[in-house]
Amino acid sequence: VVLEAYDRNRALIDARRQKLRQLDPNAGVTDPMKYTLTALDGKRLPLESLRGKVVVMDFWATWCAPCRVQHPLYEEVAKKFHHRSDVVFLGINTDEDRGRVIPFLDQHQWNRKQIYYEDGLSEMLRVSSIPTTVIVDRKGQIVSRLNGFLPDRFVGMLSERIERTLVE
Repeated sequence: VVLEAYDRNRALIDARRQKLRQLDPNAGVTDPMKYTLTALDGKRLPLESLRGKVVVMDFWATWCAPCRVQHPLYEEVAKKFHHRSDVVFLGINTDEDRGRVIPFLDQHQWNRKQIYYEDGLSEMLRVSSIPTTVIVDRKGQIVSRLNGFLPDRFVGMLSERIERTLVE
């Protein structure tokens, strides 16, 4: 009787989890590389699909003045590695009001490609200040984190960390 009740309960819990995953693919996820991010157009990007590549994530917001200063520097680093198919740059927007993002990108003429909403990832990675740049290695492990940035050294620091990660 107890085992039958357990099995019924387990089936109910599993069904509930499946429904939650359909609504929120990140429900209950504890590994950042198992996260799924939402693009500006609503398409989903499972970070797991990037395993085997070095992933550079830039956490930013529309209201963040330092993010606006850092963005061209981040783009400069992305251009240095544009020929590398094994390096992926993602802009992770942390705004609560998603309605502000696309008008901001248009107004400031930022490229919309590779921009995603954070969908809870910043909380999991404990991103407490922005801009924050996180580098994930080919195995899916976080190997570097830049909280804030130094304008005169950012390009060199980030480039060096990416190159070091590619060698490892």
